[in-house]
Amino acid sequence: MDEINLLYVDKSRIAHKLLTQGLEQIANITAVSSIAEARQELGAGTFNFFILDYELPDGDGLAFARELRSLSEHAHTPIILYTASLNNELEYQAMQAGINEGLAKPIDMLDMMQHVAKQAEVPSIKNVHQQLLQLSCFSWSTDGQHHEYSPDLGLLLSGDDKNAIREQMHAALEEQILAKNDPSRYPADIEVYKHIIDLPPVETEADAA
Repeated sequence: MDEINLLYVDKSRIAHKLLTQGLEQIANITAVSSIAEARQELGAGTFNFFILDYELPDGDGLAFARELRSLSEHAHTPIILYTASLNNELEYQAMQAGINEGLAKPIDMLDMMQHVAKQAEVPSIKNVHQQLLQLSCFSWSTDGQHHEYSPDLGLLLSGDDKNAIREQMHAALEEQILAKNDPSRYPADIEVYKHIIDLPPVETEADAA
């Protein structure tokens, strides 16, 4: 493995200290607090590894990762997103930005060391499957009528054709999901999920009699 010259971009000075101490055995680390400072260091030094926070004073780690990937010398340089904001959607966006993998703060520095060493040896981009927001609805039948209620939409649908009511609710939920999530950000492998909670039939006074 070649010598690791790592540029760490994070607004937190405490994070600088922790990561520098944790990785000093395997890497030469330059820590900066903003994208502007990172650009200055890029002009002054040669780096073969990047660790980026997501929320930065003058932008975000994904935008800076795309900027790095646009440079021929860093088209394949390992990049780790290291942030307390990590979730499935952000991991997916990081993958789309060309980031090799996302790690959630805080992390044991021995684990961080292993991730850095592995990516430095054989860079690879972690494949993340993105799922859009899951919405729920309740389904039940009474007096020959089928009902579906979505608390997310505040929508109640009723009718004697269970399949038709279910299709109408699915369409309404799908419209709500796509209204809250921009589908143009995602490729064609995105799926829309709907969780239906089937309730037991409601017994009326007539049924009891």
